[in-house]
Amino acid sequence: MSRKPKSIQERRTPLPLYRELDRLFGPLKLDAFAEPHNALCRRYLTVLDDGTRHPWVNGTFWNPPFAIMGLAIKHALEEALRGKRSVGISPVIGSQEWAHEYAIRGTILKPDCRISYDDAKGRTTGRPGDKEPGADRDSDILLLGPGFWNPRWKRGEFLVKRLP
Repeated sequence: MSRKPKSIQERRTPLPLYRELDRLFGPLKLDAFAEPHNALCRRYLTVLDDGTRHPWVNGTFWNPPFAIMGLAIKHALEEALRGKRSVGISPVIGSQEWAHEYAIRGTILKPDCRISYDDAKGRTTGRPGDKEPGADRDSDILLLGPGFWNPRWKRGEFLVKRLP
């Protein structure tokens, strides 16, 4: 029996988006911030496990609660410096300190619409591009690790591309 998410932060990344990220940048083997009802990989870490306190594998997917985004991206960068590639979803990258300290070192992908997340039963809660009820903000996809490095980060330049 599935339970209802307490908030949008507990909703699952839509399967079509996850499958496309897995196809383009995977295989994705570990979901670093999940619960049994929304995990996208066979292996996953729960809130109690705290994905920022465990080693990741090469091919980690992460979509943490936005409240801990800075910690999550810092951990993703630490793992990337150990040679582990990861794919994550974050709020639109802008003036946040974590963007200029950590995210700038990787590749930022811009989706062409707002991501509408799935509910506890895997149903999309809105149509792509809808503001409500699926998402309350725009998101970016962040790639960190070998093959994703931004060669111009030391000059303060972000590497931004359109999500293929």
